[in-house]
Amino acid sequence: GAFKGTMTATRRVNASPKEISVAEENVVLTDAPTKGRSAAEVNEAEGKVLKILVRTVSGGLFVLFFNFVIYAGHLYTALFIALLQWGCFREMIRVGLDPAFEKKLPGFLALQWAWFACAAFGVYSSWLEALHADPATDTSRLPVFVAWLLTPGYSGLACLALFSVVFVASVLVLRPPQACYLYQMRRLSFSMVALMMIFGQMRGTPAALYKGLIWYFVPSSIVATNDIMAYFTGVAVGRRFVDKPLAGFKWMTCPAEALTWQVHAKIDCEPHAMFRHLPAASLPSWWPADEVPVRPVQLHMMAVAVFASTVGPFGGFLASAIKRAYDIKDFAAFLPGHGGLMDRNDCQMLTALFVVVYMGALGL
Repeated sequence: GAFKGTMTATRRVNASPKEISVAEENVVLTDAPTKGRSAAEVNEAEGKVLKILVRTVSGGLFVLFFNFVIYAGHLYTALFIALLQWGCFREMIRVGLDPAFEKKLPGFLALQWAWFACAAFGVYSSWLEALHADPATDTSRLPVFVAWLLTPGYSGLACLALFSVVFVASVLVLRPPQACYLYQMRRLSFSMVALMMIFGQMRGTPAALYKGLIWYFVPSSIVATNDIMAYFTGVAVGRRFVDKPLAGFKWMTCPAEALTWQVHAKIDCEPHAMFRHLPAASLPSWWPADEVPVRPVQLHMMAVAVFASTVGPFGGFLASAIKRAYDIKDFAAFLPGHGGLMDRNDCQMLTALFVVVYMGALGL
């Protein structure tokens, strides 16, 4: 079950001899796709009560860790996102691996990681370049070489050079026969889809959270509790940030002032207009403005909640389709009772894209 550090692949009645031999020779680690048992068999083995307990404990610990990262500050949250992206890509590229082909293609898996490095460098270097050029943000603590690399245009040339090397290598490593060609093209195509999901949708997330951690914390909370805690999210998160004096949450609502490793660095700023009460004259006559004040941030988060509840789940549907196509229950077993990092972040990525586009469209 989910408690075991490792579990051996089991035979299936309709498995081919090749599948059986691979299952007998390999051990599926906790970070590998959970293949070999159906969802019904897994649920029956664990038991409903035990499964709920496992999901609650592991989910609660992850939530506590997530909140600590947010409390630590902007840079730690950006690193947390980068770590999630690394973990999600690691799980994605393990889906559909064929040990027989991998033995014939040494280093091919490393090439997929080279594409990950290229995408990560392109996304984060462009963000750091914009941050470095912003006079409102102190980037003096950056190493000299990194600061030089972030000179306008230099990071773009470095990214192009890295892309060129990886692209040429991707062509040079192609090996016959036709079955190998097909396997390599399928793996490279799947890697491109994974990178699009992981980096394409979250390209602007680091920049968004540096404008205020609230733009990452609240949307993530909405997605995480969308199905079972929608009402309580609005009560516990929305009212807590709106009704309590904002002075206590400036570390959450203010833009970052520096690129610093200091945990929970002190930040001070004038509250943005969206955190102030709307004048009663701008509200409908029937609205009790004195008893129920309204701030624009509430309306913005309602927009995020609507998207996360209607379009966001389709990120999970796509991930489910991938798992069905490869006959696996979860992308990994990293989080007991929950699966892997990708299982918990498929909807988050699509919602993160909406937040970035929404902020840009409204000039927030």
